[in-house]
Amino acid sequence: MSNIKVHYQTALTHMLVKAAAYLLLGFVAIIPSADVQAAPLAKPLPNASVCPFPDTPCSSSAYEFAPYDLSFNLPKQLKWQTAHNSVHFYAIIIRSLKAISPEPGNPNDETECGGYVSERERLQVQAMFPCRKVFASRHGCSMVWYNNVNDQHNFLAVYAGKTYAEANQVLQNVKTTGRFASANIRKMQVVVDNGH
Repeated sequence: MSNIKVHYQTALTHMLVKAAAYLLLGFVAIIPSADVQAAPLAKPLPNASVCPFPDTPCSSSAYEFAPYDLSFNLPKQLKWQTAHNSVHFYAIIIRSLKAISPEPGNPNDETECGGYVSERERLQVQAMFPCRKVFASRHGCSMVWYNNVNDQHNFLAVYAGKTYAEANQVLQNVKTTGRFASANIRKMQVVVDNGH
């Protein structure tokens, strides 16, 4: 009787390990590892909430966000050589492009910034989601960047809320448009980097 019990326990253990592996593989398939930086999310500044509505961006005397940025509340003065992080939030990544930026620290590099979504395209998508900010990254071309994404690529995204449940609902809404089949959820932060 004890041999049968051991056999069932071993079989159950193997099934649980296999199920966990399938779940992990499924998760990796949804969020490709190539699109995610290894760095964890940073501690946000106090009161660094984002302004998720397109018509009411955050304003700051310390830094003026571009129309394509997702803005957040900044202190009155930015510390030099410091990255200023927003609170964590969810976004739906709907498009990704290979970033083109000058090589850091190379004064002879004449590469112009590129490989980002145009403002015209961003505004077209913004019209589809009038109550949620549609924002675009310009890694290497701006003091604003986003963590928990691959900085070798620029993206177009829709603000999706503070919780995974809300983000999942927004993802379903995005997919019902029929235009963004590869859209996926990402937890991230906005960063204003005063270190350059």
